[in-house]
Amino acid sequence: MKNVVSFTMLIMTVILISSFSILKDDEGVPPDYGSRETTLIILKLTKMKRQNEKINDVFTDNYKGKFVMVDTLDEKYNDVDKYGYVFTPRAFWNEASGSGDSRMAASWSYSGTLTDRSTGTKYPIGYQGGAFGPFYKSYAKRLEKVRAKNATN
Repeated sequence: MKNVVSFTMLIMTVILISSFSILKDDEGVPPDYGSRETTLIILKLTKMKRQNEKINDVFTDNYKGKFVMVDTLDEKYNDVDKYGYVFTPRAFWNEASGSGDSRMAASWSYSGTLTDRSTGTKYPIGYQGGAFGPFYKSYAKRLEKVRAKNATN
């Protein structure tokens, strides 16, 4: 019983630590983000309704700029001045590997890229981990921090 409790505590600690400091401070956000007023486009993950709802909730709660979530970039969003950036979340399926004590279970990992549509410059997020909610919350907060700072300049 003691081993089960210790193992459970270890797993909980790893999960808790993985939800903090997920991203480097300057990663995935252009330094001038927010210096021009635009609406952020967030592309939905294909066939991942729950994750898309979570992304929407996280951005609604943590990002004060304008944004829209869309399935695809259609003609409605051609105005690069109005829709200056696209955030493309990514989901990766990791197959199980190894055996015995070194076995890694199959799992999802998440990442993303912000693209400045006026220049074509891509700002990838290097993190690829399974901490879905904390990852996108951390990124939404970072975008908001840079947007708010540059919007007042």
